[in-house]
Amino acid sequence: MANVTFHLEAQLRHLAQADHTTLELSDGVSLAEGLQQLAARQPELAKYLVDAESNVQRSLLIVLNNQPVVPSEAAKHLLNDGAEVVLLPPISGG
Repeated sequence: MANVTFHLEAQLRHLAQADHTTLELSDGVSLAEGLQQLAARQPELAKYLVDAESNVQRSLLIVLNNQPVVPSEAAKHLLNDGAEVVLLPPISGG
């Protein structure tokens, strides 16, 4: 099993009422699958993480172990025990 910490920024932090959450995931789970599982466990975050077809949101900024990840490439990145994922949804305002 892999313990993966998801650091939540901006409105994700507000919605979850926490700055991070740790999930215990199966070994060999992709980043995309990890985000899908996080969305399923915390449905208030789902629309910021995945679209209606469970694809990673294109506008989500993702950093995996201090390396940026393009959302369309999330399925290519595997999550190992101790992985740290920072999630930043788009910010709007004026």
